[in-house]
Amino acid sequence: MANLCFQDSVSLFVTMVVIILLLPHVTLSATSTYSRPDKFYVNCGSDSNVTYGNQTFVGDMISGDNSVSFTREGTEVINQSGSSPAPEIYRTARIFRRPSHYKFQLNSVGLHFLRLHFSAGSSRTELSTARFTVSATYGSNHPLRSFSLQNFNETPRVEEFHRRKSLTTSRGRNSLLLTSSTGRLKR
Repeated sequence: MANLCFQDSVSLFVTMVVIILLLPHVTLSATSTYSRPDKFYVNCGSDSNVTYGNQTFVGDMISGDNSVSFTREGTEVINQSGSSPAPEIYRTARIFRRPSHYKFQLNSVGLHFLRLHFSAGSSRTELSTARFTVSATYGSNHPLRSFSLQNFNETPRVEEFHRRKSLTTSRGRNSLLLTSSTGRLKR
């Protein structure tokens, strides 16, 4: 009986060693071919492209391939191009005065990451006290997070989210809904 337990433990040990030795090779080969399926870099409130962090951000006013669209009604553009020492990507912004959305053409199934940069900057609108809710729609609304820009006047606030799109979720355009807590941002 003791001999049988010893053989089982040796067999288990050998199996674990083989798995541990093979796992890095399987993981590396699986991740080395990975590329992000859908990439959208949007320069909000701009009619020009800007390069930041080795990525080209397309002005949301000139998205020529229609892979990105947004609610244009009730929006205001802030442009601080000549007066701001901030990186060029943070010199323009779009303010939505009512619940609004960006729509993205997501063609691939899988995990999608979303990184939003919010900056209160200087404007006639009091953004630093506004509270925002971000929701993603893949067939229905899924609140991702609520947050504010309080204490982020000088440094942009970066919020990161992830969503999984499966075969059973809606195909084609998916929305990112931005809502202020009051439903409107006041001047």
